[in-house]
Amino acid sequence: TTALLNHFDLLETTEQSVNSFMDELIRNDRLRPVPLGGDFIRLALIKVTDKWYKFLWVIHHALTDAWCMDKFFTDLVKAYHNEALPPRPSYNHY
Repeated sequence: TTALLNHFDLLETTEQSVNSFMDELIRNDRLRPVPLGGDFIRLALIKVTDKWYKFLWVIHHALTDAWCMDKFFTDLVKAYHNEALPPRPSYNHY
């Protein structure tokens, strides 16, 4: 599976236009089926200002579960704050 990252530049738009764009992006993504062998992960990075971005991440439920997502977001927050990440066992240990 390859994650497709789409970039959108909304620097010259209003906050209302950004919100409308996000609503439309999410609405359109919900209408896209995920065929067998299709895009199980879809990513969008939306540049709102020079220092502000919005990120949309769509992941098929077959790739993750609540336990994994909790670990992922815990690690993501730690990495964002430049904290050391805990070692994780190899997948073959599960």
